[in-house]
This record gives sequence, C-alpha cells and structure tokens, in this order.
Amino acid sequence: MFSERVSKPCSAHIPSTPKKAPLEQPLVQAQQEPQDMEMPTYVPLPADFFQNHPLRQGPQTNSIQAKLSPISLPNPVKAGLESSDDSMIQMKYAVTADRDEFESGTYVGCDRNWMAILERFYEFLDDLRKVTDDDDDLEWLKAREAEIDKIAEILDGLTLEEEDAPEYLEERSRRSSLTLNPVRYGPTNKRKNVEPLTLPTDSIKDKKTPTKYEFAQEIHREGVTLKVAIAAIKAVMNLNEGGFSAKGRAHAMGESDTNSMVGAKDTTWFEGITLDGAKLSRTKKVYKATKKKPEAASDPVNQGFVEDTGLSKRQRKDKLTELNRSLRALDPNPPTCKWPRPPASKDRNGGQMQNMANTNASAYAMLAGISGWEGSKWEWLHVRAASLGGETDGTNLVVGTRDTNTQMMPIESHLRTLANIVKDNNSVYKELEVTFSITGQDSDAPHKVGAINIKWKLIKRSSAAATVKDGSGEAKFNPLETDASISKTDVAVLEEALKDHRDKVKKSAE
Repeated sequence: MFSERVSKPCSAHIPSTPKKAPLEQPLVQAQQEPQDMEMPTYVPLPADFFQNHPLRQGPQTNSIQAKLSPISLPNPVKAGLESSDDSMIQMKYAVTADRDEFESGTYVGCDRNWMAILERFYEFLDDLRKVTDDDDDLEWLKAREAEIDKIAEILDGLTLEEEDAPEYLEERSRRSSLTLNPVRYGPTNKRKNVEPLTLPTDSIKDKKTPTKYEFAQEIHREGVTLKVAIAAIKAVMNLNEGGFSAKGRAHAMGESDTNSMVGAKDTTWFEGITLDGAKLSRTKKVYKATKKKPEAASDPVNQGFVEDTGLSKRQRKDKLTELNRSLRALDPNPPTCKWPRPPASKDRNGGQMQNMANTNASAYAMLAGISGWEGSKWEWLHVRAASLGGETDGTNLVVGTRDTNTQMMPIESHLRTLANIVKDNNSVYKELEVTFSITGQDSDAPHKVGAINIKWKLIKRSSAAATVKDGSGEAKFNPLETDASISKTDVAVLEEALKDHRDKVKKSAE
C-alpha cells in the first residue's frame, strides 16, 4: 500500500481527535545521561529488528499485554530522538485509560496521526535518495523502508478492524483510571486505590469481544514503534540545509572540538579546504584519543566473484589490467560547470558496482596495491556527485576510502545550497562556477588518483555592489587517506564552517 505513496481509504475510518481536556503529566523518574553517548554506527539492522529489537522487552507475541509493556530506549536511539524532528518522534505515554475519559476525549493513549507521520517520512526518503550517491547507503535505505512498510501494514490493518469493533464492554470491571507506562524510561506509576485494567493474554484478533479502545491501544503501540524506527533511521541518515548530512556515516570516537584533554589535535579532515582564501585547518581542529578507528575492508569482489586476497603481485597486476579493459576511461579534466540554479541529479543507472564491471572498490584497492587496504572501508567515489549531475561510471569514479567519501559530502551539499542562493538572488549573481578535477592518476591503475579537486566561485553581475561576496572556495580530497578516521565532530565542525560561509554570502546579497 505505501510502496506507491498512496494512502489507503482507511484514512476515512479514522475519527478526528476530540478536543482534549488538560491532562496533568505524570512525574517521570529522570535518568542520568551518560557522558559520552555514542550515536548509532552506520551498519544495517538485523533482518528481524522489528521483531526482536532492544526497544521491546520479553518474548515477542501478538498479545495486547506484550504490546503494552514499557519500552526502554537504548542511549544511541534516545540520542537520535532528542536530536531529531520533534513533530516526528515526540514520545507520549502509553495510557490504559478509563473508558469515560476515552469517551469524553481526554484519553491520550492512542496516536491518530500515523498516516501523516508516514507521508512525511516517505517524502523525507524521496528527498534523501535524490542526494545520496553511494550504493551501500541506498541499499541500507531500501532495507529500512521495507521495515517501515511492515509497520504501516500492521497499522493499516488495525485501523480497519477498529471500525467494526464494538464500542466498549459493559462490565464495570473493565473500567479503570490512568495506569501510566512511560514509553521512554522510568517506573510504572499507578493511581492509588484503583484496580488496573486486566488485559487479555491472547491475541486481540482471537478475543471474542475486542473493543475499539483495545484496538486503539494496539494502534498507539505500533505508532510508538513507527516513531522510534524513524528516529533511528534519521540518526544515521538525515538531511541538512544543502542535502544529505554525513554525520551519521562518521565515527563516534569520544572526540571533542574544545576539550584538549581528550587527546591529540587532529586537522586531517580540514586540510586542503579553503573558504574565501582562508585555510580551514588553521582555525578548526578536533581532539581525539586515537586518530584511526580500527575497521576492516569488505571482501573484494572482482567482476562478480570474490577475489583471492593471497594473489601474488604479478597475479594482481594481470587481473587489474584485465579489469581496466572493462571500465570506461576516467576523465581527468571534466568541463567547468556554470549553474544559474541547482543542477539536476543524474540517474545512477544501477549504481557504482554494476557500472564498474560488477567490481567493488575493495577489490580495486587490493589489485591496485594500495598499502594497508585491508584496514579501511572502500567505496567508489564520484569526482562529481551524481546529485550534482555527475555520471556513475568509469568516467567519473575513483577508488577511495569511505571516510574520504564522507568528508566530500558536506562540500557537495554546500555547492547545491550556493546554487540555490544564486537562483534566489539572480539580480545579484549570474551563476555558480564549479570546476572538478583529479591529480596524481596512477598509470597502471587509472581509477586510483592522488587527489580529487573541487573549486567554486559565485559569478556576480556587473551591477552587483562591491560588498557582495563571491563565496569562493576550494577543496582537495585525498581518496587514499588510510591513517585517519573522520569523526562525527569533524563532520559537524565542517558543516558549521560551511554554513557560516553561506550565511555571509546570503547577507552580502541582501
């Protein structure tokens, strides 16, 4: 149903929420926040995540009682919730309410806006895909979308069944006052001298007389699961002003941009970046206990087959020569781009691996003899991002580390935002001029280069005031950087510096 982004007619079955009377919020026991709260690392979730994930406790059944048990959020997801869109993931309390309160409209236990949440999420996914260039990122999103679709199917079914359910059971024993199960954390609080509602242990569908109220509780519980799942996704992949935010891809390393006691100063990811003639590495730094976070390359796949890592130097060279014959030649000097508005994204036509003869970047790094290739994650890097109109084939792809790819993403988002500034201020700016190039191309491994270079400048109109800034900058990326890992703080500092740069440009154009 949701794969085509068209809401089912079940939306017509959802009654509008009556006006709610003020409800006193329960006291919730606060928990001490950990000092170093690590965000989720960028890894696919298990296939059974939504059946056996850490947000659900106890055996996974379809019983109402199981679905109404308290949820304990792990710190990484909690961190994602607190940093995400409040309207999307604001947690409520699972409430077992008196039926009189339900009838009067003061019952707050059931989320009735799950369709709107899904619509916003699917719009978010569509926007995210437009600015996402990496095969692994897109596959991860596809898997997460399928998991969200499953939750949507459950919610849709419950909503339809709720319509045909009887209003309420007649027995007074079914009535109780608020029994609060905090969704985030804290103990279960109950009103004194009130007998809690006794929930059936069998499935709601097997119960002879399920009520609208009980279906509403089920819908609320699945709605909470939906919000938590969306928050977890946005904690890893999200959008910022210019497009895709790379922070979720970066490493959590216990780093700091202010506390020198954390460890040694590292400016690796600011080297080679210049904004308005000022080198970023002179003013930006991050302190880290360790410069490199241990990781391992994925299995090398050469033309569709897992390659032997024990090949001799001669064998690797022969296989590399054979592979290069199957790849389109890299363009070392693409033409300069002139954008009066943001460029249209380019179709990826199957993705990097497919267009590189079914060979992954790990295999190319190994065959090209890159020193220490086993200790880093490798990806095919676009010289010009597909989101900026670049091709996804041998003419525009080079082998590089995942960390360098992550470093490039804020710059690519920055360029798109600058192009928007040109479009919105066309009486002041004529176009954004951008040059992409590569240097240090290896003669034996032509898709291995020493640097990817991007230069940009806003071209002002002759009538523009002298105070209008041209927003110039350049970035030189080392795709073979294997001695350092990019942290979340590195990305945050870089994104903030670029935002400051854009803000100055926008202000000068006013």
